[in-house]
Amino acid sequence: MKKILLAICHPDEWNQFICFNSYVSEIKNNYSRVVCVLPYKPYVVMSEVDEIVTVQDGLFFSYPQILNYSQRNSNEFLNLSVNYVLEKYGQENVEIKSWQNTKYDDGKVNEAKGPLDYYQTSFFYAKKFFESGKVIKPTKKIFNIIKKKYQKYFDENTFIILTRNFESKATVHNTSNMLPNLKKTLEFLTNNNIKIVNVGFPPQSYTIKNNYIELNENFTQDELISLFYLSCGVLLQGDAGGFATHYASNVDFYIITEEWSKKHENINISLVESKKTNKTFNVYGKTDEQLCKLLKDNKRPQQLSFSIPKKIDFVKL
Repeated sequence: MKKILLAICHPDEWNQFICFNSYVSEIKNNYSRVVCVLPYKPYVVMSEVDEIVTVQDGLFFSYPQILNYSQRNSNEFLNLSVNYVLEKYGQENVEIKSWQNTKYDDGKVNEAKGPLDYYQTSFFYAKKFFESGKVIKPTKKIFNIIKKKYQKYFDENTFIILTRNFESKATVHNTSNMLPNLKKTLEFLTNNNIKIVNVGFPPQSYTIKNNYIELNENFTQDELISLFYLSCGVLLQGDAGGFATHYASNVDFYIITEEWSKKHENINISLVESKKTNKTFNVYGKTDEQLCKLLKDNKRPQQLSFSIPKKIDFVKL
């Protein structure tokens, strides 16, 4: 009889969750059921599992605050969640596999080996996900909640831009450093009847008067993709800021910087070239006029399809 797979993942960079999901997809057929332990906010990314065990955000750690710290692992979180699953299903019926190196399993990635080894493996699995033709979709219940609250900010000319403004985590990749002329670009777009909703955790803030709003809220990934669905497409940095996981969403994207994983010659993996669904436009290096025309020529409502909600158990302290 096949065992239950208990797949576990520490809190980590947002990029890693789509990689973890891809790894689970590769091994899940060897098991009767997949139970996943991971932080709460990215739960919708785990499209390949049957059940999720987690804790409320703010217990042990919180996103996005944890991203400003170099040490993001939480052994207490894993121990509590793993023990819950073993008690529920019986230790003899469960096999544990972890994404990172843990006391339970060697893992597919080991941060102690350094970032090159870590990201080579991560983006290898992310690429496999994109090549499969799969996408991450929000749940209909959450979409309806987001639509009711935020639809007023969107019309047939509205695009989302994801920006980043971390206090300490890889600040070289903050939007202000990677795109120093972005305010000028956004002003050109908004002066030409393109509406912009700037979302970040937190966002890079700009003083723009017309056709522009900023949202600085602690969205789950389910809520964020639901917000994407209200737009005509998403402008996204390809160098950082959870790119791999955000880019897996079931929407059109406009990539406004070079891809870090493609630019880094020791990794040389392009997720943009691997994605088989939706529309993607590389707009890095285009003039404001060219970008504006591209957005207007290709704007369209997003195709609204939804994921089936997973069973989620919250472990209590």
